[in-house]
Amino acid sequence: MSGHSPEWREFEQAVAAFAGALDPTARIKHDIRLPDRHHRGLRQRDVWIEAKLLGHFPVSALVSCKRFQRKLHSGDIDAFNGELTSSHARVGVVYSYSGFSKPALAKAKVLGISCCRLYRRQAPEIPEVLTFIAYCCMAQVALNLSPYPPAGWKLNTWNDLFDIPISTSTGTRTLLDELMIQFHENEMTVVNARVSSGGIPSPFQAEIVVPPNAESVSELKVVAMGRWKFYRAKLEAHELNGSYEFTGRDFKGEIAFPWIDRLSSEPGPGWERLDDAPVLHGNYVLAILSGGNTKEALIRSVGSTGFMRDYGTNKGGGGIKD
Repeated sequence: MSGHSPEWREFEQAVAAFAGALDPTARIKHDIRLPDRHHRGLRQRDVWIEAKLLGHFPVSALVSCKRFQRKLHSGDIDAFNGELTSSHARVGVVYSYSGFSKPALAKAKVLGISCCRLYRRQAPEIPEVLTFIAYCCMAQVALNLSPYPPAGWKLNTWNDLFDIPISTSTGTRTLLDELMIQFHENEMTVVNARVSSGGIPSPFQAEIVVPPNAESVSELKVVAMGRWKFYRAKLEAHELNGSYEFTGRDFKGEIAFPWIDRLSSEPGPGWERLDDAPVLHGNYVLAILSGGNTKEALIRSVGSTGFMRDYGTNKGGGGIKD
């Protein structure tokens, strides 16, 4: 037994459990006595890890858990380096309950020691090294008609347009229903592509071309253009559950970012609107809100019974946004 307080021992157990969760194939030993390479006697070790790098090359790690109420200083790193050299470990890791001083981090980096902190539903320190950013993407729709006004088409209200019957392989639907089906299918395509390749989702669109009828002289093209609104969350709103490795600036675990209002056209408090798409790098979380009630948003934007002549025009046809 290490002889530490229950709180200290609980901290060691939490670190050991987290290491085991990162690699279920690794052998994790807590509070174990192992031979000292200098005097051959047994020496207590907080956490000992035996794993395989890339699932093939064996590697051992010594983990020391420090549950002090103060930050670790460079002398603590020196002391651990002595523990490390007296062991047979290839990797050294220090978990500090209260963090590290800048000189401690500098020394650890030179010595190749990983300095980590375990978070349990805690906010990161501000304005220290943790630089997590949360982004939110919300889909919006713009409707474009070509030509506009629809020459020869007896369309006085938006409902007249939305109710045009469209023949499909499974039957007949209204133009609006068919447009929304295609819109959401294409939306999910770009979202899934983002999941597999990274980055932000691309713009997308759905298009229906209505052939001329007895009254009209030309076909009518209706395009629902999908664009993304981008938001960024303030750092103070984050809550962490996992481990941050200070020397390599890498985080493993869960990051809870500000609450998102899924029933509104804006994500809610704690989010700021960005003028342009963000450049993703470092530690970040990206929430993509898709599959909303675009049909309702579209109807709400124009007023389904509103007169089409009240709708502004631009080159290439008219357009409305949610």
